[in-house]
Amino acid sequence: MDSMSADLMRGLETSLPNFYFDRERFGALLVSGDMVGAWNYLSEFTKFDSNYQSNLMFYLVCRQRYCNCLIEGNLPCAVAFLVLGKTALNEIGLAETKKDFIDNDLQRLFSVHKKLLDARAEGYTVDLVPFANDTTNEMFQMMNHLVATNPDLLQKKDNNQGQS
Repeated sequence: MDSMSADLMRGLETSLPNFYFDRERFGALLVSGDMVGAWNYLSEFTKFDSNYQSNLMFYLVCRQRYCNCLIEGNLPCAVAFLVLGKTALNEIGLAETKKDFIDNDLQRLFSVHKKLLDARAEGYTVDLVPFANDTTNEMFQMMNHLVATNPDLLQKKDNNQGQS
């Protein structure tokens, strides 16, 4: 290949869009609280049942939506996300060792939710901010690791996948 062809190829390679998972963009969606946007962006690169990392990432986004609904005082919405998490876990049928975290976490969330409902039924108010902050901090720590280790997010997408 002559130098002119090589220059042309380099120019084409640099002018074509890259379809890499953008950690900064995904992180910005999470930080801004746009869980629908985070879910949709993640869906462009992987599927819920593609691998353990993807499954856990989608679960964490769903769990964060649950926390957002709790903070907003929208209990029916929060319950919907709890049920969605449990249903998805059962339908996917991951190996026990893989689903232990999600299963245990869902049990914890159901317990917190029941305590919240019981307290409200007795006329008490509950400060959910510490719970939500702890859950959010845990999500960010886990997401950093999961993004770095998810094989679906480490691969370059082909041009057909990048266009919806």
